[in-house]
Amino acid sequence: MGVYLRTLCVACMLAASSRAAAGTAGRMSFEEALRRVIDHNHGLRASGLAAESADEAARQSRALPNPRAEARLEDLGRGELELSLVQTFELGGKRAARSTLAGSDARAAATFRDAMKIELAAETMRRFAALAAAARRVELVDEAIDIAGTTVAEIERRVAAGAARETDLLRARIALEELRAERGLLVRGVERSTLALTALWGAPSAAPLEISGGFAWRVALPPADSLRSLALSHPEAARHGAMKDRAAAELAGARAGRFPDIDVGAGIIRYGETGDAALALGASVPLPLFNRNAAAVRERERLVEAAGNEVREALVRREADVLAACAAFDGAADALASLDAEILPRAETAFERIKAYYAQGSAGFLELNESRGDLVRLRLRRIDLLEERASAAAGIMALTGYPPDVFAAE
Repeated sequence: MGVYLRTLCVACMLAASSRAAAGTAGRMSFEEALRRVIDHNHGLRASGLAAESADEAARQSRALPNPRAEARLEDLGRGELELSLVQTFELGGKRAARSTLAGSDARAAATFRDAMKIELAAETMRRFAALAAAARRVELVDEAIDIAGTTVAEIERRVAAGAARETDLLRARIALEELRAERGLLVRGVERSTLALTALWGAPSAAPLEISGGFAWRVALPPADSLRSLALSHPEAARHGAMKDRAAAELAGARAGRFPDIDVGAGIIRYGETGDAALALGASVPLPLFNRNAAAVRERERLVEAAGNEVREALVRREADVLAACAAFDGAADALASLDAEILPRAETAFERIKAYYAQGSAGFLELNESRGDLVRLRLRRIDLLEERASAAAGIMALTGYPPDVFAAE
């Protein structure tokens, strides 16, 4: 469990080192966003308080029963007067079972808090990636708008010189307006992504939030076997183990319930008629004639068995989820590598050639516009794949606690 806490602490230390630069330049890095989430998320704070509360409950469970003071009067004190102190002695291991039960609850609360830290870090990665991708889409469309605007100006000159048709100019202007309309939609996407990210640190706002850095060119992951091992030692897996321990402690408590507690008392009796006093000792114990707690024991035995099966099922599902997240990551990474190595360079070359052909009059505007549209679509697809890879990496982090380096420095 300490591995995950150290990971988050390192991330926060990195954020602290870059805080001054981020605050001065008005740009936010992923580390700074993560620091804000860890420091200000209300849900994480609540889970921390719940863990502290469970620790106090565990301490309280170890306390012994308080003694009881008892008094008995006859004839308002003129007769016999008895004063005594009675102590209950718990038998059968009731106090130990109660302490073990509270301790398992405390461990479950602590591991839930630690698991929530990891989940929040992963969710911060997802939402930061969504904002980075949304901002990059706007930048890409802005570049396309600049190119389209230049194209419109060139066609206007060609139309004036009689070297191009009016329909080419009309289509170029339509294409430019379509890009501007698309930009408006993408800007709304940036606002939604900003709201989603800032909500994690309890201050949702759609105000512009400029992020520093971008997506890393390459993202490395440990081998799948290592990730599976990390998943099995994740705080969430430990929490399932604590719940199993709780069921075992409840069973121990039910078995201890078969043994009656003994009340032992000692006191003084004063006799009103003579004024004499005597020491009195007493003890009482319930007789387990009608209730031997047998059904409760059988109930807890079934629950212990059920808890064991639930833990095994959760671990199997977690391992499967890790493999599925790795497959999603590898798929996005492979598609991104293919796009960067083969598809995008060819699309860029094709666009440059068709642009040259159009300038020479050997290609029509439809070909030019289609080639430009293909290039923009492929560049947008690249951004989608970067976001998909980051989302899959965040999923791996949530399941294993391993933090992939998804974002590049400024």
